[in-house]
Amino acid sequence: MATVTVGELVRDCAPGRVQSVGTMQVVPLVSDFGDDRFAPPTEARVGTSGYGNLVVANPADRALLVPAGAAYVVAQKAQNHALPSAGCVPKQTTRTFDTAVCVQQTQAGYIAEGQHELMLLPAALRRAAHPARLEKDFRRLWPAIGEFNTAAGLESTGGHLEKFFEKFRTELDHFVAEFEPVPKQVGAVVLVNGAVAGVERSPSADYFRAVWKPLVRECYGSMALVAARAGAPAVPCARVPLRPAASLDDLEAALAEAEVEERRRVGALLDGVLTAELSVTTDEGGEIVVEGLGGNDQPFVGQCVRAGDRVLYCSLIASETWTRRLAAGVGRSAVSANPATRPMSI
Repeated sequence: MATVTVGELVRDCAPGRVQSVGTMQVVPLVSDFGDDRFAPPTEARVGTSGYGNLVVANPADRALLVPAGAAYVVAQKAQNHALPSAGCVPKQTTRTFDTAVCVQQTQAGYIAEGQHELMLLPAALRRAAHPARLEKDFRRLWPAIGEFNTAAGLESTGGHLEKFFEKFRTELDHFVAEFEPVPKQVGAVVLVNGAVAGVERSPSADYFRAVWKPLVRECYGSMALVAARAGAPAVPCARVPLRPAASLDDLEAALAEAEVEERRRVGALLDGVLTAELSVTTDEGGEIVVEGLGGNDQPFVGQCVRAGDRVLYCSLIASETWTRRLAAGVGRSAVSANPATRPMSI
């Protein structure tokens, strides 16, 4: 079976300054090699034509890449939908994805076509949906939604994802306000509770800005909220407390020392991630290839999109098994460092 390393997926990227808020940290990935062949997914006009059928109209004069886990929670009397897998819509065409899932179990009705707000499935649900991402059963994510809501303290919600977003709207909005994208940012490594939660790469800085809010708010912000409810420490191991300072100059020095130490700790957590190997399967062929990556017995699950040998997009979520191993302090040295596949440092 073909394999790829995480380092190969984020080649040509360099890490930016670590951003830290509570239990979540974001390492920006910046690059001078943007690819503008894809329109931002926020330009899509989206609707449904039957349960499990997500219709995406692309009015742009370039192809449109729908990110993995794209979700549409609307105010209409219609069943909210999400697409577990990434997909490409050619310029000025409409495509129906028949592998979408309903994320509002008992609501009837179809979404009327429109430029609806782009959201992303929470990381736990993206992980749960990965093995069945290409199946055609609109009900298949309902059990996982119920389990996710229960972990967040919501009882008897069934497959109603909107209940989570309604309950934690304020907290999720705070995540968006406290992190910000940086110039030339095309991706990010996200840590939650001191462990790598995901790795994201987009074709261009414009594309990444379009997915920044749902990545921070719904995808990873949801993970941080659930981790806090499960008893995660308020300050994870990768955060650094300030030492006492005797003056303003001393405080400035203490801040600089803390930042250096925090970068060192985050770098230690990333050690081995770039060299981790993931299995590769072809989900969709053609000029633009969509690949499935990893599995629950590997560090990550997710997808990437390629044009030839060039990786245009990847989205990886830490597998449940790997997350448990890291939390137990096992596996960080299981993959040896290989400088040939470590294109960035921190």
